[in-house]
Amino acid sequence: MGLANLSTYVFQSYFIIYLQVSGLSYLEMSIIYAVNLVFCALLGLPMGNIADRYGRRRGFAIGAAIMSVSMLVYAFNHAFGAFLVAEVLWAVGWALLNGSNEAWVVDQLGKEGRTSEGPRTFTVMMSVSYAMGIVGGAIASLLVTFSLNMPFLGAAIVALVCTALVYLRLPENFGAERVRLRTILADSLSFYKGSRGLQLLTAGETFRYIAQLIYLFLYQPYLIAAGMGAELLGVYFSVLMLTSAAGSLIAPRMAERLGTHRVMVASSIGLFAGFVLLSLSPGLAASCVLFAVCGLSNGLGWPSMMTWRNRLVPSRIRASALALFASFTYIAGAGVSIALGAILDTSTPSAGLIFAALIALTSVPLYLRAANKKYVEGGLPAITRPA
Repeated sequence: MGLANLSTYVFQSYFIIYLQVSGLSYLEMSIIYAVNLVFCALLGLPMGNIADRYGRRRGFAIGAAIMSVSMLVYAFNHAFGAFLVAEVLWAVGWALLNGSNEAWVVDQLGKEGRTSEGPRTFTVMMSVSYAMGIVGGAIASLLVTFSLNMPFLGAAIVALVCTALVYLRLPENFGAERVRLRTILADSLSFYKGSRGLQLLTAGETFRYIAQLIYLFLYQPYLIAAGMGAELLGVYFSVLMLTSAAGSLIAPRMAERLGTHRVMVASSIGLFAGFVLLSLSPGLAASCVLFAVCGLSNGLGWPSMMTWRNRLVPSRIRASALALFASFTYIAGAGVSIALGAILDTSTPSAGLIFAALIALTSVPLYLRAANKKYVEGGLPAITRPA
């Protein structure tokens, strides 16, 4: 998972600038994001079904391989049409990988009799992921001195290494090849339909995800406009990953004292506050600090959300249910991405930040409702506390 995330982070620290240099408008950039999210949404459930039936390791490895192909398309093209093809390929790979990796971890812990260690494991996973972001930013800063295309080529190589290691070294821990894909699909949809708590959690996380998406969309052009040199974006991306790692590390202690749902609320409120203050157009130093606050808030929410949602879904459809969760989030994100692109082309970054602040705030009541005892599934506590 660390390598899969490293592949993404190597190109992400220069992604928006690469699109701008390629001649794309904000609206065209937002369409690229939207195409990615729509295909992630459409493919998420069937790819999760495939992982549940044929194995999570296999899904993870094939997904990473397809993502490497997407990065190669980016590395050798500057055309809008080629970018759209790359995003569809990336979505196929991500849909396979996204449900597989988390489901693999949960079931492996269960196999080893360590289910109670789930919250701590997710925290470590996210911390390693963000640590890879620090490494990825440094690698990107080095590669971009040769060419703006090089971070994409580097990302493709890392994804291929990930593919080889997962396929050769990771044990398979789940697979229901005797069960029809149609049966897994029906079980997933039926379970989701009957789980009010999971529906509310999905809605809340959708709004928080959209706010995070806008933050990643805006920080590069915002800081360049505020006076930061483009060569420093990779370094600053490492700073953002460091603050996100700090957020994921303190999340379990906060969840122990406050409850998981309150940690999720704190994550959204942190994003809200950062966006509101950034919309006032502070100087470069203050803007860097405020985006770091957004990074901290973003990191705070991820391990808590992973712990919460895995408590609500059964093992037999875990990859499918997690993929379905992501699908709803991606569909909403696609619509908002296009709206954001239109806002930025006709207005100012401040308007986009206010838009993001309102979206982040909308998630708060949804998290609080999802934690209501009457929506608890299977007798599990809505407030996650260490076992």
